[in-house]
Amino acid sequence: ANTITQLTNDNANYYTPAISQDGTMVLVAKEDPANGTDLVLIDVASQEQRPMTTDGNALIEGNPAWHQDNLQAVYTAHPQGQDNKNEIYLLRILPESSANSLLIATEFDETYPVFDPSSLFIAFASDRGSGVYNIYIFDLSSLETYQLTDDEFNHYPGGWSLN
Repeated sequence: ANTITQLTNDNANYYTPAISQDGTMVLVAKEDPANGTDLVLIDVASQEQRPMTTDGNALIEGNPAWHQDNLQAVYTAHPQGQDNKNEIYLLRILPESSANSLLIATEFDETYPVFDPSSLFIAFASDRGSGVYNIYIFDLSSLETYQLTDDEFNHYPGGWSLN
């Protein structure tokens, strides 16, 4: 009906939201002055929030992207004060909790992960070796990483199309 619904009403700063494939949930980084930065899951209908990470400022999370099944997501996180040292994590969204695991980690900055439509691969940007961000593909079954672009200008994945 082209209406806008406010999902939050507090003193926190919310950034890099990702809407689930079915439109019922929003996974977002919540920067709370009292508790630090963590990912929260917001139920669109009830506006209830559920913490997905709870480490405060130990890791600064952001850039979530949903898996096709609405039960998993990828996101980036870096230690506080090391903005250009993101690593990529996999988040499993369970009925009452969450579980996350480190997926891609190097000495470089890995950022903006997105699943392909089949959910077999993840595209992400990295500044590996050159200080310039290029796009890489991570194969979830073989755990191999392939470089997709090799350019002198920055490239970041924003999504993945079947075309």
